Amino acid sequence: MRSSRVVAGDRAGNLRGTGPPGPCRGGQLRHRPDAAEETVRQITGAGGKAIALKADVGSSADRRLVARTLDVFGRLDVLVNNAGITSQGRKDILEATEESWDLVFDTNLKGPFFLSQLVANEIIRQIAAGSIEEGKIVNISSVSHYAVSVNRADYCMSKAAVSMMTKLFAPPGRREDQRLRGLPRRDRERHDRPGQGKVRPADR
Repeated sequence: MRSSRVVAGDRAGNLRGTGPPGPCRGGQLRHRPDAAEETVRQITGAGGKAIALKADVGSSADRRLVARTLDVFGRLDVLVNNAGITSQGRKDILEATEESWDLVFDTNLKGPFFLSQLVANEIIRQIAAGSIEEGKIVNISSVSHYAVSVNRADYCMSKAAVSMMTKLFAPPGRREDQRLRGLPRRDRERHDRPGQGKVRPADR
């Protein structure tokens, strides 16, 4: 059975290698429609199946992409939380605005958190039903989760929160036996260290 995955926010095509090519690739959520369609063409050209969806991950209504993925592929194995934006205007911490704070935290933290919650529950449901053996959630964080940038405080704090979120979704001893490991990758502007939580049935 072919796996299905959602890649949220891969606007520059940096995560085309997040899984096996062709048939194993699934749904895509992209910021740039042209890049999204190009990825779909590559996947279908390799014999796979893919869809491109435009959505705001910070909006609960737009998280329908999970239901849409299930409708099209019949299963969901992997979520990659890559949607993210930097501080608007990169103002000094003494001049930071609530507008930038709300936008950055909605996109960088609120969206990934509730997408992870939605997908984790779906993965657990599928495992219990015997549809899949395990699922994975990959969160893309940044060196800014510990490195200080006083001209983008909201971004730094949102990425620090994403790192904690990853630990919270994969604590030791949890019944669903979530495992955590880091997968380093390099972006054009930063060193990203995704945290990957693997969801599997509890050991009996």
